[in-house]
Amino acid sequence: MRTPARRGTAARSLRTRAQLIEVAGQVFSVHGFDGATGQDICRRAGVHTAAIVYHFGGMARLDRAVLVEANR
Repeated sequence: MRTPARRGTAARSLRTRAQLIEVAGQVFSVHGFDGATGQDICRRAGVHTAAIVYHFGGMARLDRAVLVEANR
């Protein structure tokens, strides 16, 4: 059985992931994929720089997640 704290953590994780996708899309639209940095995306999203690796495994998968979201 999950505790309320764990559910809160899962919800926060989903919000962070969504925030990274949204901010990355904005940064990519201005700087392009090659000009965007993980550090800039994380700073603008207000999360630790390790968040991209934690949530996506790296910039390449974040790039893909942004493209998938854009095509929904």
